[in-house]
Amino acid sequence: MWFPGEVECANGAAPRGGDILRPFNTVVGNLRNGDDLLTLAFAIDEEGRPHSIDWASGSERTFADAPAALAGSRFEAGMPAEDCRISYRASTATVEQAPFAELISLSISPDGPRPPREVWDRVYGSTECAKAPRPQQLVTVMPEFAKLPGKPGARAWTLIGFDIGEDGETRAVKVVASTGNETLDDAGLTAISESRFASGTPKSGCLYPYWRNPVRLPAPEKPQSDGSCEGLPDWDFPPVLRYPEAFERRLIEGWALVRYDVASWGETGNVEVVDAQPASAFGTAAEMMIKRAKYEADGKGATNCTTLVSYVLPDERGLLDQSEDSQSD
Repeated sequence: MWFPGEVECANGAAPRGGDILRPFNTVVGNLRNGDDLLTLAFAIDEEGRPHSIDWASGSERTFADAPAALAGSRFEAGMPAEDCRISYRASTATVEQAPFAELISLSISPDGPRPPREVWDRVYGSTECAKAPRPQQLVTVMPEFAKLPGKPGARAWTLIGFDIGEDGETRAVKVVASTGNETLDDAGLTAISESRFASGTPKSGCLYPYWRNPVRLPAPEKPQSDGSCEGLPDWDFPPVLRYPEAFERRLIEGWALVRYDVASWGETGNVEVVDAQPASAFGTAAEMMIKRAKYEADGKGATNCTTLVSYVLPDERGLLDQSEDSQSD
């Protein structure tokens, strides 16, 4: 679990207000409680949006979701700032000690591999509903996620508790825990209330999660890509776009302006990132893409070429992809 600390900017400025998103929970080992391993450098624009996000010198880079979480955060508008820093404090706990809501968050949005079985057992396994014979669901009702309000950069979730009567109808439907999206809570309550199970297997303490993906966050304003080389040959090995995973998961778009040379035999060289927004992760991905690509040999080559690499998600990615693997069998 990671918790943001105070933000400090140049000349002692401290941005007011804001909504700083936490990095997703992850399963880690050998991490001491209270370690400030995640420190990011960034700036804030006029609208309160963080940009130019990069790891501060000496900071641990294992947890890639921290820059994406900061990119989805917001500060009070009208207070632009430069040379800002924020550190995230680690709070560790065993599966038995961890707060219930934190385990639910881990099970829905893990930063890293699928959580161990112990997490699923603590959240779902101790309920009567998880014991044999498992109730057979006959009618599954899902919320209309596309009509539910979402939040840029943040996934909302709700865990609905309910009982199943002898007749297969649900009752005692309630919100057990959630991220506070009341519309999603209400939609989850309605969906479970309208779902039906096979009769003859009454159960109590059943749980079911629903989640809503973040609203797609467009990239900051893009620059003009001047200085591009003219008359380059066709690609021998075309560039393959790989979206920074942490930003794709939070539906955050970005771009990178890359400069490079082309050798007479087609290989790219002297690749450097001129700028990347809202975070350096887009520049790192674009730089690697250009380095791996190769032009056809033309015997001439070129220098000081530039290309603007855009990371854009299709509109449908903003809708929820609610899978049914949220509970372990």
